[in-house]
Amino acid sequence: MSKVRIKTFTLVEVMVATAILAFGTVLIYRSYFGALNAFAYYDRYMRVNPWVVEMLWRAQDSLKRQGSLGDLESSGMIAADNKSFDWDASYMVLDQIKNCCELYRVDVTGSWNIYAKNFSLTKSIYAVHEQ
Repeated sequence: MSKVRIKTFTLVEVMVATAILAFGTVLIYRSYFGALNAFAYYDRYMRVNPWVVEMLWRAQDSLKRQGSLGDLESSGMIAADNKSFDWDASYMVLDQIKNCCELYRVDVTGSWNIYAKNFSLTKSIYAVHEQ
């Protein structure tokens, strides 16, 4: 009677195959979550950017007409689609010419959180108030 030997995988081969599969799975999920983070960032960026630009134009118009922000708020929170964004507006006099005009710099910052990371978008604009 001849002995037929059944060939099986050795323990080392099984461990190497498992390690390769685990490494491949980690790489796939890491790239997936990286893409998900990028999508979440740009989704919120696209929501904040138009609002920041609108606030810049409002502040510039107010400074041109009144020489101050007037009744415009300087900070607050926006809620859109169950997401919240904080914002802050500030201005400063850069130059002042006697009996002529003042040059202002206006900064508006929108900030938000994604997965416990803080992100912000700051835009600036200049305004001239003629006296």
